[in-house]
Amino acid sequence: GRPPPITLTACQDVLVPARRVVPRPVAGPRSVTTGVAALVPDDDGRRGWTLYVNGMESSHVDLDDPTRLDFEYMRWLSGAIEGLDRQDDALQVLHLGGGGCTLARYLQATHPLARQVVVELDAEVLELTRGTIHRDLRLARERLRKEVS
Repeated sequence: GRPPPITLTACQDVLVPARRVVPRPVAGPRSVTTGVAALVPDDDGRRGWTLYVNGMESSHVDLDDPTRLDFEYMRWLSGAIEGLDRQDDALQVLHLGGGGCTLARYLQATHPLARQVVVELDAEVLELTRGTIHRDLRLARERLRKEVS
């Protein structure tokens, strides 16, 4: 059957495998709720992009290879997950902080039956990344809710 969806929660977005053409990311800074986010392309000829939030590296995504993990802590996390004694259908993951959804994309590629929920504080960061660096994902249902504290 079909793999389970990844859920992005900025309130609640459900992602399913896409079957459409996705626009190319646009480099540069944008205002988001928590400050400024910027997409910066790799300069090595590959189709990788880094998401910066308030000047700090937040996520790195390779549009052609979701298993490419440039950040060391992502390789640690993926190694820990790969070391678990579980089947794909038993793997359930809660990601706190989504950004570019690097680990969610990795797990969708390596464990397609895993159930995942991504929680991101800033809905505008998800808006920035969802249509571009989430190349193989699309929103099936959207219910973004802005919460003011």
